[in-house]
Amino acid sequence: PSAFASLDVNSQENKFRPESKKIFDVVGYWLPVDDLSVSRQSLPEASRDAWRDAWRDKFFRSVGGENQFLFLVHPESTALYAGLLKKSKGTQVLRAMATSSGRSLLAWFPGDEKHPFVAKLSLNRQIESFLRTILDGEVQQSHLVSQIVSSDFKEGAHRNYLFMDEVLGVSVKNQRDVGFILRAIPEEMSAGPTTFIPFFALYGTADPGLTPKLKKMVTDSGMDPREFVRQHLIRPFLEAWFDLVVRHGIVMEPHAQNVLIEIRNGQPTGRFLFRDFGGFNIDWGFRSQIGLKVFVDPEHPVSGAGNFNLAHDKAVQESLGFYLEAGFLYNIENFFSRWWPERFSKPGTLATRWTHQILFEELLKIQNQDSADTFRLNPDLSNLYAFVETQRRAHSCTAAVSMAAGGL
Repeated sequence: PSAFASLDVNSQENKFRPESKKIFDVVGYWLPVDDLSVSRQSLPEASRDAWRDAWRDKFFRSVGGENQFLFLVHPESTALYAGLLKKSKGTQVLRAMATSSGRSLLAWFPGDEKHPFVAKLSLNRQIESFLRTILDGEVQQSHLVSQIVSSDFKEGAHRNYLFMDEVLGVSVKNQRDVGFILRAIPEEMSAGPTTFIPFFALYGTADPGLTPKLKKMVTDSGMDPREFVRQHLIRPFLEAWFDLVVRHGIVMEPHAQNVLIEIRNGQPTGRFLFRDFGGFNIDWGFRSQIGLKVFVDPEHPVSGAGNFNLAHDKAVQESLGFYLEAGFLYNIENFFSRWWPERFSKPGTLATRWTHQILFEELLKIQNQDSADTFRLNPDLSNLYAFVETQRRAHSCTAAVSMAAGGL
C-alpha cells in the first residue's frame, strides 16, 4: 500500500521482472561512436579504483581505424533499435538480473563476476503510466550531477551518506529518448561487514511468512517504535538531506526505491546511499552564490534555469512532502498499524500523522543547531520549504562574508 495512486500496469515479460529474480542475457552491440553521444564521467581520468580504469577497455575499442562503443540493449527493447543495430560490428553477451527496477539491471561480464555494475537501460515497455525509455535530458543531467558529486564530495568528505555514481551515459544521435546509463557500485556495498538495502525492503517481504526487517529491528532494539523511527530513520536522514539542500543546492527524490540504508549487525547505522541522478535537482544560482562549482552556463536550456533553477523551489517541497512522506513514511505508519494494531491506527490526514510530527520536530532541531537564526516554523507545519529556504539564504550570506574576509 502507498499514498501514491497506483496503476497496476506492467507489460514486461515475467522472467525480466524484479520479482522473478532470474538471471538472463543482455546483448551489447559494437556500434560506431560517431552514431552516439557518450558522456564519460571519470573515464578513465581521475579514477578512484582499478575497476573505474577498466571501463574504457570494457566499452570502447578501435577496429580498422573506427572507434566503437559497446551499446547495451535490454532483451525487451531490441525492436526499439532496429535501424541502429544494422550498423553493429559485433556483439558481446553479458549476464544480468533486474534490481528493484525492471530497467535497472545488475550486470557483469562473463568471467568477471566480482566486478558487477548497474546498467539502467531503455525499456520499451509500459510500467504503471510510463514507457520506461531513457530520455535524452536524463543522460545529460546524469553527467552534470556526476560532475557535482565528484567535485563536492571528495574521498572522506561526507560520512553519513554516499552516492551510486553514474559514470557513463549514452544517447543515440538520430533517435530521441533512447540510450542507457551505467552506475558504479560503491566499494562499501560490495565489501565489509555492512549491507545496504532500499527503504522499501525495511517493510516489504517476498514471503508473507517472514518477519519484515523493520519489525525485527524495532523488536530487537527494545525501543519504542516511534522513537526507533525518529532516532534511526528520520533524524539521520534529515541530517543528510539538510546538508545537501542547504550547503550544496542539491535536492533528491527520496522515495523508498532511491534511498538505501546501511545495516550492520541487523540495525541501521545512520548512513545512507543515494541513487538515480535523474531525480536530482540542482540550484546553479545558489551554488554560485556560496562559491561552489557551476559546470554549465546557467542560461543553458537543458542544465540551466529552464530545467533546474525554475523547478528547484517545487523540488525542495516535493522532496520531503511527496517523495519521503507519501512514498516512505506513509508506508511505515500503515505497516505499524498492522504489526502493533493496539498502539497504532491507520495513517490519516497529513497533519495527524505521527511521522509528519517527528519530521517537523527533527527539522526544527537541525535548524537550531545549524544557525543562531531565530526563525521558527509555523505550528501548523504547513510550510517546510520556508524553513529550508531561510537556512539556504542564511548560509549564502555567511559564505559571502567568509569569501570577502578571505579576499576571494
